[in-house]
Amino acid sequence: MRYRTLLLLFVLPVAGAEYPPLYLSSWGSTGTSAGQFNLPTAIALSPSGSVYVADRDNHRIEVFDPSGAFQFQWGANKLLAPVALAIDLSGFVYVCDRDANLIFKFDGSGAHVLHWGSLGTQPGQFRYPMGIDVDPSGKVYVVDSNNDRIQKFDSSGHFLSQFGTFGSGPGQLSTPLDINARCCSLYVADWGNNRIQKFDYSGTFLQQWGALGSGNGQFNHPEGVTADVLGAVYVFDAWNCRIQKFDADGTFLTTWGTFGTAPGQFNTTTDGALDNTGIMYAVDWRNNRIQKFGLCALSITQATYSGGVLSLGFRLGFSQPGYTWFGELGTPSGGLRLWSELEPRLAPPIPRSLSIPITIPPGRATLYTKVVSTVGSTICETSAGIN
Repeated sequence: MRYRTLLLLFVLPVAGAEYPPLYLSSWGSTGTSAGQFNLPTAIALSPSGSVYVADRDNHRIEVFDPSGAFQFQWGANKLLAPVALAIDLSGFVYVCDRDANLIFKFDGSGAHVLHWGSLGTQPGQFRYPMGIDVDPSGKVYVVDSNNDRIQKFDSSGHFLSQFGTFGSGPGQLSTPLDINARCCSLYVADWGNNRIQKFDYSGTFLQQWGALGSGNGQFNHPEGVTADVLGAVYVFDAWNCRIQKFDADGTFLTTWGTFGTAPGQFNTTTDGALDNTGIMYAVDWRNNRIQKFGLCALSITQATYSGGVLSLGFRLGFSQPGYTWFGELGTPSGGLRLWSELEPRLAPPIPRSLSIPITIPPGRATLYTKVVSTVGSTICETSAGIN
């Protein structure tokens, strides 16, 4: 008889400081085989949650599931130096080929749909296209890096407009490398000026922040920028080997990462992508790997049922600032509240255990645990069998 027991960990926001996310896992190593990398440069998520990685010096795009399991690849016979990619709401994949000065459009399986561009300075031409993103309406923004400008196209590659000139003034650019088109604004990683600039979708300058340095809010050649569904902005501060998080107006919130090869360390971080639950997939360029971070880490270490007593051991780490979490054990006859605590941060994950009298029908049972945010999204979950 299969019986389900459900342990829910709900999180409710209260006042508190900002903390970085927890390291969850990583995948990748140096090489040319499936799942290996040779200087991966960019990353994007499909609407279905698959992880697409631009494996630059292997001249290909690799696709993984969210756990890092390799799915498929393409591009080795077509791409010269894929350095950036973006995926629209329909699942089409746009790739910047730096050395070919081309933008490619593929379907989600890697079938070629169209391409556009050539070397030059005219509208629709490029000199090292290094970044790309697609807004919710399907407009495509390309970072034309060595022309110090952003070009805007429709989804078929027809030129619409451009903005930016070389310089350090507001709205000017010096070797820009990335762009994010989320939450009604454009955020540009202005690499040579060590700053982030914010524009509206028409290219009108709104604001800027950052300067050369290693302090909070400073940068040493930012190579990537992305934003989450709540409007927070994440900057991939490449030469400082870290990720910094800001609010939508550039107020510093938190940072994580140092130089190295250990989990949570980076050797040049160039890009990242976030899903709607706050999971961050970050490109660790010279370490040839993808690192995964999240709001919580959860695992069941033991679950036994004997003599009418359920014994449960698990490890929980939770990084969302100032949150209350509590657990409930759900049974067919109702729920039983097990604990309620205020702990703004549990990192690294710490062990928890509990024993509770409960009646479970004979047979194998399955214990499900998950953390659910107040907006109803599951942040993390796991399960284990009970004999």
